[in-house]
Amino acid sequence: VFKVKSGTAYLAHGAGSEECGSGDVVNSALHCVLWMPGFHIKLVCTCTLFAMRGLLRSPAPTRARIRSTSLRALPAVERIETSDPAPFLTERCALLLPEDRIRELWSKGFVVLEDALQPEEASELQHTLDILTSCGALEPTPEASIGVRDDAIRWQSEEIAPPAVASVIVLLKGLAAAINACSATAGPLGVPSHSMLASYPPGGQYRVHSDNSRREELGGRRGNERCLTAIAYANLAPWDPVSDGGALRLYQRSSEFDLDAFGDDAAAACAALCDSWATRRQDGDDGMAFVDIAPLAGRIVVFDSTLCHEVRASTSRPRRAVSLWMYSSDEEGDGSVEPAGA
Repeated sequence: VFKVKSGTAYLAHGAGSEECGSGDVVNSALHCVLWMPGFHIKLVCTCTLFAMRGLLRSPAPTRARIRSTSLRALPAVERIETSDPAPFLTERCALLLPEDRIRELWSKGFVVLEDALQPEEASELQHTLDILTSCGALEPTPEASIGVRDDAIRWQSEEIAPPAVASVIVLLKGLAAAINACSATAGPLGVPSHSMLASYPPGGQYRVHSDNSRREELGGRRGNERCLTAIAYANLAPWDPVSDGGALRLYQRSSEFDLDAFGDDAAAACAALCDSWATRRQDGDDGMAFVDIAPLAGRIVVFDSTLCHEVRASTSRPRRAVSLWMYSSDEEGDGSVEPAGA
């Protein structure tokens, strides 16, 4: 980040990090967005980095490799540093997520916070994400090449983020601190240094997946330390859940469902999730196997990272969001935190 007269420039470097082996050639674009009153300027400098050994590109990663490394493992940039969220706790966070809502989260597996962002905050967040998207600061993920997801993303820390983005990241980290302060939480949660900005084009979707599924190669343990997923939405009204689509579909009580058994057949996996609802259902659960949550501006949803979920296709509008993962610090370090007396 560097200061300029009457504005601030933010350096935006690619959305994620790829493994660079012998012979790889990595083309990387550095995006500099100048934020000033009323307008912005984009400067792009493209550089080519060569691996230390060889000048020829390595073979493209296989579909299986992309699925195993991208869908299960944590992106390296997300884990630059993990910290205690206590410094981010504010009265606002405690009011947004009081103890009864936290107990609801641990009991049901998710909680929806309406109007968590003020209208002006949500408007500025959408405007900022629109600019970053148009500037190319958000980039497609490796999963896009195999048809798993259509969004462009960027990993961002609050220290060097545009103000509208930074304030939302700080708020999400404060919610993690509020959860830690609740007696229903068994073990403390940590927060990563970076959050994920996501932008879906019209028609974009993310097929059914889990942010922290069990892995056969790890003896059935979880694949990473993600415990809770928190998402803030920035899609201004009017947004109609039926005509505009783009809902987050959460499959209830699906933490133990084996998505890998269905391979690339997402439709079959979704059908099986619905068919098996009767065996997963608990007293007090809603009647449906899934819950659809519209990505309305100002809304924040927090849910169990082990749940199966998908982003339904939007129709004619882009879909913007900011996501933060809260990490378990249990002994196994696999995200399997159980509530205490929820």
